[in-house]
Amino acid sequence: MPARIPAAVLRRDLGAIAASQAGYFTASQALGVGYEDANFGHHVRMGAWNRVTRGIYRLADWPDQPGDDLLFWHLWSAGRAAVSHLSAIEHWGLGQLEADRAYLTVPRTFRRAVPAQVRSAPVLHRRDLEWQRDATLSDRGFKVTTVPRTIIDIAPLVDADHLALVLQDAFRRGYLSSELLDHWVREAPSDAAAMITRARAELHEGDVTVH
Repeated sequence: MPARIPAAVLRRDLGAIAASQAGYFTASQALGVGYEDANFGHHVRMGAWNRVTRGIYRLADWPDQPGDDLLFWHLWSAGRAAVSHLSAIEHWGLGQLEADRAYLTVPRTFRRAVPAQVRSAPVLHRRDLEWQRDATLSDRGFKVTTVPRTIIDIAPLVDADHLALVLQDAFRRGYLSSELLDHWVREAPSDAAAMITRARAELHEGDVTVH
């Protein structure tokens, strides 16, 4: 019979995983460090864990921080969702746009129901993203659409003034060049390309009025 892992060791090892995921962890991760699934309910009843949805828990004393929900959706999708659209704009810190909930892009074949108990359901877009071209790994561990992909995605959804500020920040921070944007615009849907053309004209003329 294998030796029982001390509770302090279990808490330490699970804590290390949860710390990189905004306090969240999956049932599989808890099992992986040595917890027994028969005891999961005990940890919830004792107030050490919160059960967020089936198969996903969170350390009960973990403080909420902006963007933590993106790590939850990363775990919920088993790493298949990429933060995108307005959520990606916020992640990259571009312009003055804000996301009212999580915006995610999932593969066309993705099929998983959004948990009913989650307070704010994400906006799901379906697209098969090409790794490195369309999406990359964020410093927090979730997938996020690249700056050019994000700009093409949001262009039809915002006005020219807001988009101009996004472009201004992207150029200023070295995320984007005119040549790279030209390349993406040539392949973009017509409505996105038209809005980007308008935003670039406003940026060139200095007619950006959003505050």
